[in-house]
Amino acid sequence: MNPLLALLLIALAGCTGLVKKAEVAETKIVWAKRLPATKCNATGLVLGCAHRTLPDYSACLIEMPEDSPDWVIAHEFRHCFGWEHGG
Repeated sequence: MNPLLALLLIALAGCTGLVKKAEVAETKIVWAKRLPATKCNATGLVLGCAHRTLPDYSACLIEMPEDSPDWVIAHEFRHCFGWEHGG
């Protein structure tokens, strides 16, 4: 898929509206090199997914393919550091 088209589709789905929900100084991130098993409570195109595996954000699982574009990787990492969709 064209990366610009994917970015447009994600933006239309509200993916760009991240809000800081927690202050996270340190987290352990595990990266599963696969497409997400679920839609991660998202609508539209899902290229990756980050799951807090502990309530205090001290552990996080990211699911996305190894060849994901840098902007998808950065987006999912932000979720592991306390950023979530919506207000």
